[in-house]
Amino acid sequence: KNPELAKVFRSLGEHGAMKGFYQSFPGQNIVKAVQKHGGVMTMEDLSEDLVKSTKPETISVKYRGLKLHQIPPNGQGIAGLIALSGVEALESSGKIPCIETKKDGSGWSSSQTLHAMIEMTRLGFADARANVCDTAFHEDKLAKIKSPSLATSLMVSGTWTGE
Repeated sequence: KNPELAKVFRSLGEHGAMKGFYQSFPGQNIVKAVQKHGGVMTMEDLSEDLVKSTKPETISVKYRGLKLHQIPPNGQGIAGLIALSGVEALESSGKIPCIETKKDGSGWSSSQTLHAMIEMTRLGFADARANVCDTAFHEDKLAKIKSPSLATSLMVSGTWTGE
């Protein structure tokens, strides 16, 4: 049981996002926690003018003919898209074999492919840490995330040897 979370859900259900969350005890508790740790957030930051309920355009990448979508930052799902983008580029360039299990045991389980997947994941998280933000204030960072990462570009262009 989680009675505090139940109270938040009840408040959201009865009053909606603005009055039941941002202008109520959940919002107040968030502001208190941020300020307790040296942050400068205020209840005004959670006002209707600044907190707009919108349906954001998704960020997507193509991987093996599939289009994978993620809501825009502030989430870490973007790290996965960046990583898949890098894996796709490495596969397409022939730097790693196509990730699949083959009869001879190579493919996704080869050390070269596992290394590439781990590195692309690491780079995806590094790019996300550097660029995930509130895009209402930093549209330039969203453009950077949507483009191939510098690290991935370097790896695909020949800097990365797979070792």
